[in-house]
Amino acid sequence: MKLKFIFLVSIFMFTNLLNAQSWESVVRGSWVEKGSLNTKSIALVDASKLVDIIVSSKEHSCVRQAAFFLAADIEKITGKKPKIRTKARKGKSAIHLSTYGAKNIPNEVNSKKLKVKWEAYIIKTVGSSVWLVGSNARGTAFAVYTFSERLGIDPLYHWTGYTPTKYPELSIKTVNLFVDEPTFKFRGMYHDDKDLIPSLINEKGYVAEDPKVADIDKESHIQKLESGYPEQCGTVDMVWWKRFFETALRLRMNQVAPYVREPRSFEVNKMASDWGCFSVHIIMTCFFLILGGMSVLA
Repeated sequence: MKLKFIFLVSIFMFTNLLNAQSWESVVRGSWVEKGSLNTKSIALVDASKLVDIIVSSKEHSCVRQAAFFLAADIEKITGKKPKIRTKARKGKSAIHLSTYGAKNIPNEVNSKKLKVKWEAYIIKTVGSSVWLVGSNARGTAFAVYTFSERLGIDPLYHWTGYTPTKYPELSIKTVNLFVDEPTFKFRGMYHDDKDLIPSLINEKGYVAEDPKVADIDKESHIQKLESGYPEQCGTVDMVWWKRFFETALRLRMNQVAPYVREPRSFEVNKMASDWGCFSVHIIMTCFFLILGGMSVLA
């Protein structure tokens, strides 16, 4: 029975892989219009223009968070930071972030193909604007992260240190991209060597007593470690969590398995959820595999 189950799961995953996306050319920065502009190019930033980012107040928090990242990304490339607005200004270029069902989506986007899809999205230029439309809120957020990567942002920049090419004037090519729902419904990022992350380490190599975890019976869930090796307990700074969640989302992942040997605060779990991530324990991977297949980056 066990072998039969493994065989069925393997067949399911292999079938999904047949529909996997592929990259046949350079992705990062590939939508930037370089050299002389043509009549179909859309100027986002120039000497007299700065594009607006339009996000309805009714959009999910993960879409609004993606808008903040997009504004910062454009600033990294051009030195100018777009305003995030709830309504478009007449005659002004804009980047629209909308989720399927929103009434403002133009017919040219053909958002009907997103109906009943999981995290699918469309990126399309219409007139002097760019539309980033998702089948659900997370799909819209992934459209934003895809757009940022095509402008030149490395999804792993927190770890690679990559600096995007600077453009005082930023224009993009005509775009019409449809990304269907992913091969794996749940895609997780799990950091390894988690025993090296927590602070605080004292001069002996052990985690100093932290009042936040003082009430925890450490002997009940922490193995005896060699002298000089840090205990697997402590706190992880919120700055690290922000970078971890942001990186997972920029890689179009929807699941994170945060550090399991320190008491995760309500704020940490809420941030993961607000930004669009499922926050789970690593032992839940088998559960998600059964539900719909899973890819994990460790």
